[in-house]
Amino acid sequence: MKKKITHIIKSLMPVSAALLIQSGLMAAAISAYGLITGNAKMPDILEYNLTVAVVLISGIAFAIWYLKLTEGSLREGIPIKPAKALLNLILLIPLGIGCQLFASGIIGLIRNIFVRTFNDYGNVMISYYIGNPAVVVIYITILAPVAEELIFRGVTMKKALKGLTFTEANLMQAVLFGIYHRTPVQCIYAFLSALLFGYILKGYGTLAAPVILHMVINASSFLVKLLPSGSLSAAAAAISGGAITALCILYIKKVVGYNNK
Repeated sequence: MKKKITHIIKSLMPVSAALLIQSGLMAAAISAYGLITGNAKMPDILEYNLTVAVVLISGIAFAIWYLKLTEGSLREGIPIKPAKALLNLILLIPLGIGCQLFASGIIGLIRNIFVRTFNDYGNVMISYYIGNPAVVVIYITILAPVAEELIFRGVTMKKALKGLTFTEANLMQAVLFGIYHRTPVQCIYAFLSALLFGYILKGYGTLAAPVILHMVINASSFLVKLLPSGSLSAAAAAISGGAITALCILYIKKVVGYNNK
């Protein structure tokens, strides 16, 4: 038990490093801006662009770390039957859309029960869309998913699996991914998403799979904005999204193959 606890502590290092890199760069840039301009508060659009740049930098750092751990291979080294066809990766597209529909529907149904919590969540979500539209799309659909997958399902998962079972490692990275997103709603959403990302990583045996799924889920957030508001629409989204998600997971499990290690 002591050995396992020690290993868990060591497995926390990648996330700690990511937070240190991101918070350190943000703090340094904001301080430099204050010294140069004399303004303590950086304009929102500039701070947004800075956040995108910091995520890009941390993504590059963790890509190097991940490739070093895997000796330049995108394969995970997990002894699971790999996906053998592009079709299996394409299956992640409807899965991602289904996940987003389900989550958006559930949020739409319960947001009036927890008004304050969801108001805070709404304010956070709005902050993700305040930049230049092109930058917003690139950040949400590409940079953030790639960087987060490299940090959590890449380096963190890789290190955790050296001393933990898959179930233990997947649960650990999911908890960390939830905490990483800070607000209560995001924590729960991120935790559940991370469990799925880990499950997909296990089945496909390549980090490309959860990266694609993560991208599709994030990109689908633009689509759900087009849905009509109201309880009926939310219920329809939750039911249809849940059905699509369940069917896709069952089919992916059948086609890709899993080892319940």
